[in-house]
Amino acid sequence: MTEEEAQVAGARAEMALAVLDPAMDRVKEAILKELIGTSPQHSDKILALHRAVQNVDATRQAIWDVVNNGKIAAVAIASAGLTRTS
Repeated sequence: MTEEEAQVAGARAEMALAVLDPAMDRVKEAILKELIGTSPQHSDKILALHRAVQNVDATRQAIWDVVNNGKIAAVAIASAGLTRTS
């Protein structure tokens, strides 16, 4: 991926995150609520719920990584004098 493509992908990911972040919060809250209500005797379910929380967090982090890579690419482009003025 070129720096320009990374910059565009980062901007798109940032816009998507504005919508997805609150949704991921609600999903995580629902999972945690289910986890709290799960009997300690159901260890398989507890493990599955913990994995689900980790997956939500990993997804959010992956999107943030794209956003941050885009910002890094934008800085690299600007510092190399590759920005377009038109």
